[in-house]
Order: sequence, then structure tokens, then C-alpha cells
Amino acid sequence: MLMAGAGFCTGSVNGAMECDELSIAGNVEGKVTSTKTLEITATGKVTGEILYKELLVTSGGEISGTVEKQEAAKHAEKPTPVTPQLS
Repeated sequence: MLMAGAGFCTGSVNGAMECDELSIAGNVEGKVTSTKTLEITATGKVTGEILYKELLVTSGGEISGTVEKQEAAKHAEKPTPVTPQLS
């Protein structure tokens, strides 16, 4: 599940989630990627591969699995502009 902007999960998800800012108050099992802030609330539980830039886990929130801090979002290099040569 790829979401642009911010997302909030209160239910159960089994699969991959990717979002800029993500707050989890339910259960997620799978790969979770947050390019900005990942918040696990007091009722949230994440199991699997967790990739984040900034992580906030409220007391009572649970995480288990691989947890890795990511560098700033990597963007593809911008192509070098080419100026056509006119003869």
C-alpha cells in the first residue's frame, strides 16, 4: 500500500506500507517505510521490516523485527540539460 502524504492506520494490515508520515494505532505485519516520521501509538503494533527517517514510539506501542533509520529520501539524479547545437 503506497500512500502519498500522511497516513493513519487504526485497523490491521498484512503487507507493505509506504508513506511520508505514518501513524500506526492498529496492527501492521510486513514492510513499513516512512520517508519522514513514523509514529507507533500506545495501541500500535508493528512486526516486520521497519524503515524510517524519524521514529516515535509512545509508551505501550510495540515494534519487532528489523528496524533501520534511513537517510534523507534519495531522489534520482536530475539529468544534465542538453543544449542543442544549431548549425
